[in-house]
Amino acid sequence: MKLRHVRILLVSQMYPGDSEPDYGVFVRGLEQALTARGHTIERAVLTSRQGGKAKYARLASRS
Repeated sequence: MKLRHVRILLVSQMYPGDSEPDYGVFVRGLEQALTARGHTIERAVLTSRQGGKAKYARLASRS
């Protein structure tokens, strides 16, 4: 059976960033596994624990 490659929007409130490389590391692992299977990933993610409730509004505007 031939696998169909799809475009995926990865939306997560946790994703590793420069200042917090351990934050949501499991989400990056999922992204890498999907990419290895040939899927195209676009991210709308938060990379920091900082920012209060406003960070969720910024995330929503990117998704």
